[in-house]
Amino acid sequence: MEEAQLYWQRTQTLLQGSEPPLVRHPKLTAALLQKPPFRFLHDVISEVQATTGFAAGLFQGAELDARQLQDREKRVAYLQKAFDAVGAALGVAIAANPAMVLAGADAESTNAFLQLLAQAARATSAARSGGLPHAGLGNVASIRLPDDLAMASELVHAVGQATALLGRDSERLVGGLAAAAAEQRAWRSERQALQAALAARAAAARAVTDLPGKAL
Repeated sequence: MEEAQLYWQRTQTLLQGSEPPLVRHPKLTAALLQKPPFRFLHDVISEVQATTGFAAGLFQGAELDARQLQDREKRVAYLQKAFDAVGAALGVAIAANPAMVLAGADAESTNAFLQLLAQAARATSAARSGGLPHAGLGNVASIRLPDDLAMASELVHAVGQATALLGRDSERLVGGLAAAAAEQRAWRSERQALQAALAARAAAARAVTDLPGKAL
């Protein structure tokens, strides 16, 4: 049982076990870390950003308020942006799956992400203050400078915006194609009706010319 607890205990140590702590609120309890809800993760990420300046500007608008992220798709997108930012900062792949994290089904991978978040955030804070990253947080040589992180965060944000714009453009394109197809069908119907009317007039004209001449 003791070994199974180590993954979340390390999260407590990295985020709240030093002075100053990266996260003052919320309290990182065993219950929350063993099945982290989305609101808790949002609060932790936001607190780390506010404390260290990590990935400043990564989240915008409604993303800054967990209460406005009620849709599953929006929550998955939020977590994916956070994973991408941490991965870009440390040059590692984040094993956690946003959908599994939301379901509370992968607590160990979620805690591993939070530990990497602490590592990336302390590196950012130390680089800004001219100090060294907190001891015991991994290979410092693998940590990139804040400028690289800022560029990566901006890139992630830009990709998200482009994806949203592409989705809206695709919807407009599909709507335009549907409208054009409807207009084409209407034009064909009108053409067929006109052709039928012309054929009827031609037939009537032939019938008149075929009548025998009246005797004088």
